[in-house]
Amino acid sequence: MKNHNGNEICYTTIAIGHEYNLHARKLAEDISHLSPNISIVILTDRPKFFIDNSNVIPIRHRVISAGIFHDKLYCIEKSLEYFKCCIFLDADCRLISNMACSRAWKPGLTAKTCWSLSKHIRPKKSSELTIKTQRLTCEVAREFGVSIDDCKFVYEAAFIVHADNQKEIEFLRAWKQIRDFFEFNGIFDGEGVAMGLAAAKASLNVHHYNSSYNSKDIKDVYKDKLFYRLLIHKDCKDLSDDLCKKILEFDQQRKQRQHLAIWRKASRKIVLPTMKRIRFSKLKTKNSGKQRFANFIL
Repeated sequence: MKNHNGNEICYTTIAIGHEYNLHARKLAEDISHLSPNISIVILTDRPKFFIDNSNVIPIRHRVISAGIFHDKLYCIEKSLEYFKCCIFLDADCRLISNMACSRAWKPGLTAKTCWSLSKHIRPKKSSELTIKTQRLTCEVAREFGVSIDDCKFVYEAAFIVHADNQKEIEFLRAWKQIRDFFEFNGIFDGEGVAMGLAAAKASLNVHHYNSSYNSKDIKDVYKDKLFYRLLIHKDCKDLSDDLCKKILEFDQQRKQRQHLAIWRKASRKIVLPTMKRIRFSKLKTKNSGKQRFANFIL
């Protein structure tokens, strides 16, 4: 394991496309201000975009997963080559306080929020997609020899992975296998499900961000879904006036960065679906003849 600047911890994210590179650069600026001397490893299609950000370790990345979403696993994989612990944040997150030094991170996976996987895959209102997800999840659990009732759904926008006697390597390997199986069957997201199953397979402990650390609910990172009560329902309960103001400001800035030039919007509508179809076609060809999850872990 290499070390960088003498630190054992870093932040990490993935930024593909102009919009998300803008988001990631803003996140890197937050980290430089609030977590000085802590690096952020960014997997990006535009490394030169971060040439002026001294705290960024930019790594050129070509999307591997059909739906892009699962490529965040490569953020963890690459970060753990340099550091003992990494904090993954979606590129459009913003830092509110020094998350890296907020606690002594436990070996394993710490979820900003998590809940029962069993309940997650059995929502009150089911659809064709949720039924398929439930079926595939149960098949993976059976093949791995783990109980869904013992697994967690991990909120995928903000989580921490701390090295734990090579268990993290098995975790990432299992995540890739689940990813391929899910995408082969037409489910292109589901990282939170995959992480929960992979952690159980690797015997990697899943800790809750607050309860596992006997900590109060620290509001140290912005992501729109984490503050839906404020942003959608205008509910400021348990939030200070200053925090409410900051969250609303962050959300407005996020929306402004999403206003792309017409030619970028047109390109995005053509290029992204096309590249997804190409990656999906390659996945289907590579795994031709495979039907059961058992075939994906040989």
